[in-house]
Amino acid sequence: MASNTPNLGLLKKDPVTDGNDTFNIKTMLNDNWDKIDKAVKDVQDGLADIKIPDASLTQKGIVQLSNATDGTRENVAATEKAIKSAYDQGKVAQDNLTTHLASTTHKQVSGVTQSGRFSSAEGLNTTASGDYSHAEGYQTIASGSRSHAEGYLTKASNSDSHAEGYNTEASGDTAHAEGGNTKARGMYSHAEGYQTIAGGDYSHVEGRNTFAMGYVSHAEGNKTIATNSYTGIVKSQDNANRTLFLSLDGYIFEAVFKPGDFVWAVCEDREISPYKVKIVSSDSTKKTVTLENEIDKKLKYILKEKEIYTYFYPSHSEGVETIASGDGSHAEGFKTLATGYWAHAEGSDTIADGNSSHAEGTSTIASGMYSHAEGCGTEASRADAHAEGRNTKATGWASHSEGKETIASGDFTHAEGLGTDTNGYECSHIMGQYGNAKETGSWHLANGSYNAKGLAARISYRGGMYSSGSYSSNGADYAEMFEWLDQNQDNEDRVGYFVTLDGEYIRKVTSKDDYILGIVSANPSVIGDNHDLNWKGRFLTDDWGRTRYGLIDVPAVTETRIIINEEDGTENEETIEIKSAKQEWQPLVNPEWNPDEYYTRREKRPEWSAVGMMGKLLVRDDGTCKVNGYCQSNDDGIATASDRGYRVMERVAENIIRVVIK
Repeated sequence: MASNTPNLGLLKKDPVTDGNDTFNIKTMLNDNWDKIDKAVKDVQDGLADIKIPDASLTQKGIVQLSNATDGTRENVAATEKAIKSAYDQGKVAQDNLTTHLASTTHKQVSGVTQSGRFSSAEGLNTTASGDYSHAEGYQTIASGSRSHAEGYLTKASNSDSHAEGYNTEASGDTAHAEGGNTKARGMYSHAEGYQTIAGGDYSHVEGRNTFAMGYVSHAEGNKTIATNSYTGIVKSQDNANRTLFLSLDGYIFEAVFKPGDFVWAVCEDREISPYKVKIVSSDSTKKTVTLENEIDKKLKYILKEKEIYTYFYPSHSEGVETIASGDGSHAEGFKTLATGYWAHAEGSDTIADGNSSHAEGTSTIASGMYSHAEGCGTEASRADAHAEGRNTKATGWASHSEGKETIASGDFTHAEGLGTDTNGYECSHIMGQYGNAKETGSWHLANGSYNAKGLAARISYRGGMYSSGSYSSNGADYAEMFEWLDQNQDNEDRVGYFVTLDGEYIRKVTSKDDYILGIVSANPSVIGDNHDLNWKGRFLTDDWGRTRYGLIDVPAVTETRIIINEEDGTENEETIEIKSAKQEWQPLVNPEWNPDEYYTRREKRPEWSAVGMMGKLLVRDDGTCKVNGYCQSNDDGIATASDRGYRVMERVAENIIRVVIK
């Protein structure tokens, strides 16, 4: 085998270079050509025997290198240049794929824009500009990341949003808009139907011209609104001066509508969607607000969004032209309005403005806290009030009106019937027709006319009874209560005996008595000195027995309520004064009276009996008395026949007759 090392003996030191390791090429070629030729031949022979290992073999030595970036050989190694070139080509291909991935497969029609990474646009004049977005149909835009727009003129502009149908807009994060002219603006909101707006986070609208602005609110039906806002009812408007005159029952005006605030304007024509306007000035005394821009439409309400979310009190409106703007409120039916916290309005044209209030029927208003108005044209305007029937008003605290055109105007009052009014007297009650109460804490029976109101009867809180008519009773005698001298300790039934007086006490008559008080009555028509309701000494009296009165301090009435902080949404208990402390003219209570001791009225006590002193009475007899004859008492208080005395009317039983006492 030839040597693998070429013969290099031709390299000699050149004397001209003074011994440096260089050589003269010309001299070498001329003088040593034969040697060069032989050396080249030796190299060629040696290379023929060398085995270059494959790049696939794991061994040290010389390997074959390649700069190719599109080769398929497996026994060569790529150079750094080849690797970099392949990387650059791959990056260019990736960028082209990101921008124009659908140029042949997904971009099916010219005129589409596909600028988002891994986006897809199809149809005509569609734009998929969000990463991983998809636009299809005609003139749709999917600009949110992972958004989807389809149909015609739809926009899905936020992450994970979906717009479909006609001219819909899903601008909230993960929102969904479908149908026609719908807008889902709140996070995770859903708008469907026609011309609906879901503006609150997690809100849902459906139907036609509905608007859900409140957090987790729901509006459905036609022209309904579910918001988290304060509501001002527009009573009138001055378009020339851009001024609105409002009703704000239950709200503090200054804290609600302030200059610089933006509010939603709700038009009388509910075909027009609510739009925002700016307040430039307000007057709490006149309850007016002036707007920045000209008013060119008739407004019905303005809604001021609250500065906080009330996460646990979503509102719900359904039906036609209803508004649920209070936290946790519910409006249903036709043109109903629920503005109070947890309020409920149903029926038609009803308003539930008080917290936890309820209005139902038609044209009813429940503006008091916890109030209830039902029927037609009724109004419960104070806390805990209840108005029912037709055109009734309960304007007092915890008052109740019912019937037609009645007014319960005092606190804790009750008016019923037709055209009755408690007239501001507390704790009074009136019934009947066309009359006004005249006294606090009293009962009244009205019996007037539309033009001339009046009363037929009254029971005073002082105990007096008054009537413009007669008193009718099944009893036929007048009696008064008297106490037995012997206290009737055996609980004997002593009805029908003649009795006489022994001082202030009574006993049975004997034949020797020259004075007969009367007969113990079984069924008196009137009973005097009965003290049926209270112990006789409960109140102090003067020497004539008249009840004494004086000014008594009445403490304030308070109530604990839940108050929601408008700044941070926290709930706190707060004690609110419902009625201020005052002084009242009241009966003076006897200090010896024990309210905890049970009182038994005189009629139920054996030592007391009702003695009939005038009228027709039943009396015991010994069997000798005759009708149309006369009788007197024997030694046992029993009637016996006589020539004079009491006239006998009839015999009722074997030993009972009826007589007349006058």
